[in-house]
Amino acid sequence: DLYALPFEPASFDYVFCYGVLQHTPEPESAYQAIFTMLKPGGRLSIDYYLRFKGPNVWATPKYIWRPLTHTMKPQRLLAIIQWYIPLWLPVDTLIRRIPYFGSRLLALIPIPCWNYLHSGLSKTQRREWAIMDTFDALGARFDTPKTLEEVREMVASAANAQTEVFYGSNGVVANIRRAEDTVHYN
Repeated sequence: DLYALPFEPASFDYVFCYGVLQHTPEPESAYQAIFTMLKPGGRLSIDYYLRFKGPNVWATPKYIWRPLTHTMKPQRLLAIIQWYIPLWLPVDTLIRRIPYFGSRLLALIPIPCWNYLHSGLSKTQRREWAIMDTFDALGARFDTPKTLEEVREMVASAANAQTEVFYGSNGVVANIRRAEDTVHYN
């Protein structure tokens, strides 16, 4: 239970939390729970899905379908994804290869597909990853993206000696160093 971790507060020099907070029912409370685990001077690194302002190839199809898919039985959702990804992936690949317009066009087509075209993966690996990551994107119970500013607000604290918030490969990254004199436990 992220909200009641089985450790004493101020136990860790470093906490690494990627791919988690946006999947909790109360991301701000979850962040506070892991922040309290830092020793004075400790460092925390989180990442958070980015909330886009307009159509986006990764987010738009996902959030169109999530109201339905996150309530489905996982086995049913996986079966659907395992059926359509092998059919859709070649089409998605062709569209992605259209210079400049490919990803923009895919952002408007409501078919979620995590296609790692330029990743160096084999065709089989790309299909397997597309199934796995599309399932992950559509099946999570909670998924609340934030803007860079919203993440900055979430991590802002007088208890921080240093805060760095920036765009990262999975959305937004925040690196925080806890101030030396903010925690005194007996």
